[in-house]
Amino acid sequence: MDTIKDFFQTLFSKEYEFDGVLYYDETNNFRKFYIREKGWNCEASNMFFVLGGLAVPKGEKVNVSSLLTDLKLQNNITDIKFRHLAGKGADFLTTLNSQKIEIFLDWLNVNELKIHYNALNYIYYSLIDIVDAAMAKYPFYNHELDLDLKNLLYEIVKQNLDYFQNVLYKYSYPNIKDTKGFMKEFLPFIEDRQSSFEYKDEFILEYLRQIIKEASRQEILDYFDGEESYIIFSNMASIYLTETLKFAKAEIIFDEEQFISELVADLQPRIKFIDSKSEVLVQLSDVVVGLISKYFSFLEASEEVILTVQDFTDKQRTVLKKLLNVIIRSAKYNSLFDSYLGGQRALKNHYIVREFLGV
Repeated sequence: MDTIKDFFQTLFSKEYEFDGVLYYDETNNFRKFYIREKGWNCEASNMFFVLGGLAVPKGEKVNVSSLLTDLKLQNNITDIKFRHLAGKGADFLTTLNSQKIEIFLDWLNVNELKIHYNALNYIYYSLIDIVDAAMAKYPFYNHELDLDLKNLLYEIVKQNLDYFQNVLYKYSYPNIKDTKGFMKEFLPFIEDRQSSFEYKDEFILEYLRQIIKEASRQEILDYFDGEESYIIFSNMASIYLTETLKFAKAEIIFDEEQFISELVADLQPRIKFIDSKSEVLVQLSDVVVGLISKYFSFLEASEEVILTVQDFTDKQRTVLKKLLNVIIRSAKYNSLFDSYLGGQRALKNHYIVREFLGV
């Protein structure tokens, strides 16, 4: 554990330390994510797992009584969830129509409350090891190039998702024995993209082709050695652990999760696991992560986000601005409150929407 702590201390400087209480809940946790003969074990396209919630700096208090009064929830609700405010099964546009969601965002903004989140795109996360494996033989590391390569591979796979789901199953990904055959599956799609005019950065596209081509000549890629067939991940423990180490001074309060509790037992009492029914700020964290997940899924799925937002009603634009204000204010307070692992489309669309709405 000390080695991991030391690593995170070099990764995140002290200027990002947070002294206070971080409340957490999660959304879209499939517990186990794996590939089957007919595809993923869950509907993962454009789907984000989000872990996060409210952040309360040391010495500050949060008054929720006015919010609960304004929400006028049914008396039999003992554990507030995102669906109680947005509506059961609400997509992002429906969420923006919700009066209760607007009341919640107004409460956050008026009281200048902060939110934090760690958002992970399931499909993107499933594929990044392929680029890491292909790049393993090269001694240098360029973070920006690394992200560009992973994003490009992700976009190529997304356009041919059913085919590549079958490829992953065929080669027992990530426990790949036939490295040559597996890597060769990607080359025609990369070359087809080169022959089209869809991708403007020819250097990144050619670089991806070259490293995949070189990887397809290797008998073994150590990167995949010892992995379990078909299992992308068996739990979200690493995400939870990252949060506990990233915010080394904070008191962290998670919703009950026994497996994770056992994993970070040596970090207690700084880390607490409680029944959400006993802490309303954990309940409201469920609303936070629900909003963030719906927002990023919307951004990821939008081909022409400007056209979509142009068609929004005045009400939807107003509520979206309020959400963006919360996200931006929180990230300015601490940039680690805004953690994202996914393709570049959602991030680009996020900045496009901000510019369009003037936020």
